[in-house]
Amino acid sequence: MILLCGQSQSLTLEDAENFRAFDIQIAEHGPADPMENEGFAGMAEPAEEPGHYWIDAEKVVGLSAHADDPVWKGKFHDMLKAVEKYGYSDLSKGVIKAHVKE
Repeated sequence: MILLCGQSQSLTLEDAENFRAFDIQIAEHGPADPMENEGFAGMAEPAEEPGHYWIDAEKVVGLSAHADDPVWKGKFHDMLKAVEKYGYSDLSKGVIKAHVKE
């Protein structure tokens, strides 16, 4: 999955069927820093490592065209569970950690 940050509030979830990866990508003509994107800033906060962010998982679901699909949501939750042991999600806080893909 790719959280694509464009100008101003433009924020979309791309490749939503890919449950093996979750990255942030800046669109062409997008902001230099994803926190300059109002939509992104409203759902994320910087993580400890530079270029990484903690993102509200439910808001990611809301960006998906599959937000009302219980099967898709189950797979998304399974992805969060699988990466928690590596420090890339925190189920108790409902967040997923991602980095800005170059």
